[in-house]
Amino acid sequence: MGNFQPIIDAAQEAVKNETFEFHGHHYTRRELIRIPKPKPDYTPALTLHSLAGLTQYFNDGLDAIGKLNPFFHVESPTEVCVYAQTTGREDSRQLLVKAVFAPARFPTGKALDPETFNGLFQSSFVPGIGDYADVLRYAATIVKDDAVEIADDSVSQSVTLKRGVRRTHETIKNPVTLAPYRTFAEVAQPESKHILRVTADLDFVLLEADNHAWENEARARIAEFLAGSLPSEITIIV
Repeated sequence: MGNFQPIIDAAQEAVKNETFEFHGHHYTRRELIRIPKPKPDYTPALTLHSLAGLTQYFNDGLDAIGKLNPFFHVESPTEVCVYAQTTGREDSRQLLVKAVFAPARFPTGKALDPETFNGLFQSSFVPGIGDYADVLRYAATIVKDDAVEIADDSVSQSVTLKRGVRRTHETIKNPVTLAPYRTFAEVAQPESKHILRVTADLDFVLLEADNHAWENEARARIAEFLAGSLPSEITIIV
């Protein structure tokens, strides 16, 4: 048989927690690391697609879910997660269920011909809110075949159209207030500022102009909906 003593000596050396003193301070040559407990296998979290579905699912299963000390976290205007509270230092939060909203985003910053702009605009913004009607009328007035003159002072933009002997003058003043569909349908869509421009090729470009401030309003509205749909003792984090 081989000589295993060097291996045994090395193993014993490895488990020693040697300490020494240097300038009045005590040091160790080994680092003590706690081994975390194995995490139990959890069923993958359920994904829903509405706030109504999320709150109904939670309330229907409250007897079972309530034992886990759950809380709601509004992650973003398009995602809300329900977690179980942590019970130990090495434990991680368990995701129980979440709601995800997938909006059809309007292509802001992209030049669109009038017909494409009209179609996408009507399907992407809440009618009757802010300057919706003015933008729609302005976009519907311009046709690619028109002879135009564009006057721009960086705030408002005036377009003079000539069709035969007829001349039409249209002005859009920026910024315009609109409410895109970009958060859950159960809450009122937040309004925000946009810049509308017409290019020399008679394409439309719509730009966001509120530095995403609308996201805070959306989170607050989601939290308000949840608070009105859940038991009062449930924690909601925004």
